[in-house]
Amino acid sequence: MKSIANSLICAMGVFFLFLVVSCNSNTPIPKEKMSYVGTWRSDSGIVITIMENGTASLKQNINHEILDFKNLGIAAGPNFINDLQVKFKDDKNFSITKPHYYGKVYGVGIQPYMEDGQYKMLLNGMPLIKDK
Repeated sequence: MKSIANSLICAMGVFFLFLVVSCNSNTPIPKEKMSYVGTWRSDSGIVITIMENGTASLKQNINHEILDFKNLGIAAGPNFINDLQVKFKDDKNFSITKPHYYGKVYGVGIQPYMEDGQYKMLLNGMPLIKDK
């Protein structure tokens, strides 16, 4: 009986370890979404940097009165958040999360496009411009 209990505990430990590792693994940005890779800025100074390896960082001015913050910021997070995970759900949505802590789902109003020599996009109704 003790052997069965030990085996069950061991199996549960392996499952838990698998769950933790799989939840915290990064998935590289898909080739068809590479136009999202780079540093994007809003009018009020929110900066979202998306990297090819599927990670991101977010610099935000925490001010609940600014529309950019309401639509783009992560209210539960600090001013600068590093090592976020980027997951594309479909062509209209992606998330940036710190697993087990906080995150944000972004609705893509307009996918990245070139205008006047700059890449632009619309996330959660807010315009963003990509650094050159």
